[in-house]
Amino acid sequence: RVELFRARNSLSEIPEGCSSIGIAEQKTPSGDYSVVGHNEDGDPSLKNKCCLVHYKPESKSNTRKGFVAFVYPLMLPGHAFAVNEDFLVNTVNNIRIFFTKEGKEREG
Repeated sequence: RVELFRARNSLSEIPEGCSSIGIAEQKTPSGDYSVVGHNEDGDPSLKNKCCLVHYKPESKSNTRKGFVAFVYPLMLPGHAFAVNEDFLVNTVNNIRIFFTKEGKEREG
């Protein structure tokens, strides 16, 4: 059951998947910046059932950082997109699995 849940995007009829784009550090008169864009093309039945989690640890250290993450029901933060206090960004993009015949690697 867990494997089917994890493969639901590949097994469903949803035509598109998530994608991301990143623009490396740019220098401007007002300072340096980087840009990350992400579209979340999740299951339409989950609309209005997801949330943004803003986690702030009680005690800060070099190993415990706060973060913001988009979370689907029953999933852990980091399954879609997230950013931590150091601006480390994590995005998960959709790669469909297409099998043309048994034993052949996926295409497409």
